[in-house]
Amino acid sequence: MSFQDIKDIAEQSLMPTYGRFDVAIVSGKGATVTDADGKQYIDFGSGIGVNSIGYADQEWIDAVQQQTARLQHISNLYYNDVQAEFASELCKA
Repeated sequence: MSFQDIKDIAEQSLMPTYGRFDVAIVSGKGATVTDADGKQYIDFGSGIGVNSIGYADQEWIDAVQQQTARLQHISNLYYNDVQAEFASELCKA
């Protein structure tokens, strides 16, 4: 999914509560993140929210393991495909 696709979905589905940077982060490792166009950045930003680890449901564990291989947490200052698509599905519901 391209940056513009992610941004368009997010802007149609999310409340504009954050002034976001014009980048969609799709993966990360160590201090480096990669955007939807393949450009890499050293992430000097800090997390705004908190992470919820939930309870030990096996389906949840499998989903978390799959997602953490891409990104375990990302600031709301950036666009990202998972958040945009989830918000879109919530709006449809």
